[in-house]
Amino acid sequence: MGRNSGTLLTTVTNSDDIRAAGMKTVKYDPWETASIEFINSVLVKFAKSGAGDCKKQIFQTGRERMNGTKNMFVFVAALLLVLAHPLYVSADICDDTMDEAKRLYNSAMAASEQKQQARAIQLYETAEKYYQKASLMKNCRCPKIEKSSKANVQLCRENVSNIKRYLESQRKYEAQKEAQVQIVEAQVKVVEIYEQAASQYNQGNSYAQSGQWQNAINAFENAARIWDSIASTQTENGNKAIQNAKQARELAALARQRMGQK
Repeated sequence: MGRNSGTLLTTVTNSDDIRAAGMKTVKYDPWETASIEFINSVLVKFAKSGAGDCKKQIFQTGRERMNGTKNMFVFVAALLLVLAHPLYVSADICDDTMDEAKRLYNSAMAASEQKQQARAIQLYETAEKYYQKASLMKNCRCPKIEKSSKANVQLCRENVSNIKRYLESQRKYEAQKEAQVQIVEAQVKVVEIYEQAASQYNQGNSYAQSGQWQNAINAFENAARIWDSIASTQTENGNKAIQNAKQARELAALARQRMGQK
């Protein structure tokens, strides 16, 4: 014991002395402190480096710090933490892939409703690739992802097939429509030509009635040539043109006879 500035100092040398002095002991566990430091060091290294580098450092650091069963437990726990990380990463990637596939699928549906069929096909095919990718991924959180992804792949393919069939039917319809328009236009043209020939034929009759035989001959022959241009055994007007051309030539020959008699 001694005095210093009027204060009584007591030196405590052991646990009994500590308890006798009424003081609380502070327990120091070197294993717990080392464990906490080790886990913190693992987390820091894991954050600063890739997962592969961190795994190597764990083994090296573990050999330096593991001195007993308790330390081995900490080492295993930290190792499991690192090894489990790819599972969470895979699950996140899986979710992102499914979200993107769903977004593309919905966009494809919207494009199809807006009659943008070419864009819809492109979006469905892209969505199919994402669903296919998700169906092949491992370590997804939801075990139903593989099954639902495969079903959606098939659905995308069916939608693309349906759109292509629709476009093909539309193409055929448009082709038939265009062909029908051409047929109608051709028929109208035939009627116009037929009427021109009929006009020449009627002029020939007028010339014949007035005794203008040369003019009648010319008119009948012109009518015959015009009817010959549309003559056909495949259509009604074509058959009429054949018959009328023959009759016009007969009248032209008759007009020549009358002109010779004159």
